[in-house]
Amino acid sequence: WGIGEGGAAGPVNPYGDPPGHAWLAVAGPDGTVRTRHVLTGIDDRPTNMVEFAKAAIALLDECLGPQA
Repeated sequence: WGIGEGGAAGPVNPYGDPPGHAWLAVAGPDGTVRTRHVLTGIDDRPTNMVEFAKAAIALLDECLGPQA
């Protein structure tokens, strides 16, 4: 399994991406690939970093599916 994240945690940057914006991706050994766009609406870098990590873990959990 691979998890990737890229975006803008904040503060405002010269690239035009809003703070609190990230793309997440999960890829699995069975060919599973899922992506998610996250927009927190928050301008606080540490908070966004935590929110992005929580969203990435949630996406991985979705990919793993129900556990027996």
